[in-house]
Amino acid sequence: CQRAMSGRAGRAMRNLLTTRPAVRPEACRGCRICVKACPAKAIEMRAGKAWMDYNKCVRCYCCQEVCEHGAIELATPLLARLMRR
Repeated sequence: CQRAMSGRAGRAMRNLLTTRPAVRPEACRGCRICVKACPAKAIEMRAGKAWMDYNKCVRCYCCQEVCEHGAIELATPLLARLMRR
């Protein structure tokens, strides 16, 4: 399964089908706790707010667990929600 999800097409499918952490910029206070917690180094600061690089994100959700301000929520893409019906 991991091999099938590698490469550009695999990343695109993963982004369309899997739940992923999403930053709520209005709630982000720029504390960088999520940046430090991310094992994939998929989060960086842009204009003082956390920003996700979904091509690097491994969907471990560590960032969502450590965010004390509720600025990172789990988002399920529309295609994934439709397929679950």
